[in-house]
Amino acid sequence: MDGPAGTMILLEHVTKLYGTVIGVNDLTASLPQGAYGLVGPNGSGKSTLLNLLTGQLRPTLGRIAVLGQPPWNNARLCQRLGVCPEQDAFYPNITPLEWVRYLLELQGFSGSEASERAEAALEQVGLAETRRRPLGEC
Repeated sequence: MDGPAGTMILLEHVTKLYGTVIGVNDLTASLPQGAYGLVGPNGSGKSTLLNLLTGQLRPTLGRIAVLGQPPWNNARLCQRLGVCPEQDAFYPNITPLEWVRYLLELQGFSGSEASERAEAALEQVGLAETRRRPLGEC
């Protein structure tokens, strides 16, 4: 699914339902490369949209492409994406190594490859020494 050249995000009639509750309703947009902000009141679908764009949710209807690719089970694309949540989004009793490995497994990496990549990533950002300490103590 390709949009016009230089399209960063393409949404075509995207709807996400949670039972009978509408999270996103028939959203169509084509965003060129650039920086964007997502603003709206509580319950307006901001988190749902971000979860759709990062492949954490699938739409009930419609199509999504990020950098010309579908975001689900797409390890190559996920390596290019980053999300910084508004609030801490971790469990205080797990270790940095467990958390990073878990996120890599969610993106489709096997257990052993996820472990190797998690170790390397923590080393790269200077957290190798704390990798086995619970996050609540870091």
